[in-house]
Amino acid sequence: MNLANYSGKNLEICLSSDNPHLLQRNAQIAFASGATRIELCGVLSCGGLTPNPTAIAAVAQYLPSFGECIVMLRQAPHFSIDDTMLYQLQKGIDGIACAGATGIALGFIDDNQKIAADHCRALIATAKSLGLSVTFHRAFDAAANWQQAAETLLELGVERVLSAGNTWQSGKGAAFGTSQLIALLKKLNAEIEVVIGGGVNTKNAADLWLLSEFGPLSLHTHSGVHHGDEVCPRLVNAILTGSEKAIQ
Repeated sequence: MNLANYSGKNLEICLSSDNPHLLQRNAQIAFASGATRIELCGVLSCGGLTPNPTAIAAVAQYLPSFGECIVMLRQAPHFSIDDTMLYQLQKGIDGIACAGATGIALGFIDDNQKIAADHCRALIATAKSLGLSVTFHRAFDAAANWQQAAETLLELGVERVLSAGNTWQSGKGAAFGTSQLIALLKKLNAEIEVVIGGGVNTKNAADLWLLSEFGPLSLHTHSGVHHGDEVCPRLVNAILTGSEKAIQ
């Protein structure tokens, strides 16, 4: 039985594309254990860059009927963008779609620490023309004013936003950002799903799932379900059930 379907919870697991053989095994384990989405990234040591098409295809072949493969759209370890990068990223989206992804994760901030709306709008249009969903990743938390950023995302029409409810690089995870996450869920008014990420693990998952009373959400984790380099089914189970007993 798939725990995600049984519980009605959506768990997104971030996987590294850097080891192709391990990636295939982790993708299989993640979905078999109950995850509904994989966010696929290359070079996680830089915060995640766009993986190569071979890695995307490796995950796509294991997608169950309920599963999604979200691919990071990012060329450099920062949230800036210019016209040259925009052109390159737009070309890259086609390859992501052809490789079998179901969506992309993007996020760009301008010099005023606002969402780079025009560049993001162009990328979102390209993605949607190819049938891809769009998640605005934790660049959201790098915006100077999260309320204003949320309004921009509503206007842009993204499906999801990834946030810890704390300022980017503050060192605080989602467990410390619940007040802002509740405010964000209320502001988005069920028009955009909030993907809660940042230190999500077996100790705080139960409390974070409770925020779903304020709007649609999913949890996003990497280290919280990894034992060494491999995804651990017991850790996935513990996060989905909100019970640390699953790992004892």
